Amino acid sequence: SANNGFVAKRFKKAKHKRVARPDFVEWRHEWMTWVVWQKCVGNADFRELLLATGDNTIVEVVKRDPVWAAWPDENGNYVGANGMGRILMACREALRTNTVPAIDTNKLNEAGIWILGQKVQF
Repeated sequence: SANNGFVAKRFKKAKHKRVARPDFVEWRHEWMTWVVWQKCVGNADFRELLLATGDNTIVEVVKRDPVWAAWPDENGNYVGANGMGRILMACREALRTNTVPAIDTNKLNEAGIWILGQKVQF
């Protein structure tokens, strides 16, 4: 149970789910790790906040989001993959060790991700 850990909350926005790329499932973890890492690199306030969590387990609490979040069951144990919590903890560890979190950039390059009309090279 992660009850003693840091609990992060967000509001799920499913309105764009129907326009998501069908292959997103194949590279979503790499993408989200890359996005969070960019925030760590470029935002000192976010970096400090993440490091301030110490060694606590970070749990992204959103009920019924089995990929990115976890939620307490009737016994108080968290269920769900907690993908975002795991990404945040991996980025925190990378900040502490002055490294980069493991990101399969080949998978991201193969996905062909475009932002503002430009193909992103990872």
